[in-house]
Amino acid sequence: MNHLKKIVSVLLLLCLIAGCVASAEPEKAQAMDAGDGTVKVYDLDNEFSNGKFRFCEKIVYQKNYKSDFDSYGLTLKNEYVVNSAGKKVATWKSTEILKGGGTKKETYTVDFTRLPSGTYTLYFTIRANYNGYEGRFTRKVNHSAGTIKYNSGKIVTNTDGSKTLKVTYQVIQLKGYTPKLEIYNSAGKKVCTISSNSAISTNDNLYYFYWKIKDDGGNIVGYDTFTFKVTCNGKSCNQKLTLKNY
Repeated sequence: MNHLKKIVSVLLLLCLIAGCVASAEPEKAQAMDAGDGTVKVYDLDNEFSNGKFRFCEKIVYQKNYKSDFDSYGLTLKNEYVVNSAGKKVATWKSTEILKGGGTKKETYTVDFTRLPSGTYTLYFTIRANYNGYEGRFTRKVNHSAGTIKYNSGKIVTNTDGSKTLKVTYQVIQLKGYTPKLEIYNSAGKKVCTISSNSAISTNDNLYYFYWKIKDDGGNIVGYDTFTFKVTCNGKSCNQKLTLKNY
């Protein structure tokens, strides 16, 4: 009886495993015939690096057979990104990859700093050097130029009795970029610059600056109406705040 129970338990476990495997969706790929094999292109999650956007693709060249003398690879060519009007905003030179087959992650970096909001499309062609067959591949991305909005300003008393101004901004569609705060007095003279070391982590985020109410020389500034200018990825926001009785 115990032996039968063990068999049933094993069968149930195998069924569960089979069910899990069956329910897992395979990666979706665009494919082309390369003559001596098959080329598949997978869209990977796009990335941000130093405020720049990266299209990320995985290219898999599956050979029908392997040979030490096989030097045929793939050529990437006609690689460019266009805006919604069809105008090219970025281009790349042709390159040869995957001699003898294999897998490669290919990235296309685009600086959207000066580009307006809209839909942008990546185009690239893969040529199979074995027989000259070609496949054309595309990928779209929606780009928002981003906005910065003033949220609040509040004087905070530190544990040592000194004062700090906490200024909060809402930053939208500026993930991966690093903002900077410049503070001007009522005479238009810049008294302080605060450069952040941390990039914006989400596309709808509250961002905080802390000002010790001192100029760049470390001197406490007097009561005044100050202009707070935040800039990020070519976008800016100005806000006047009057500070007194601190």
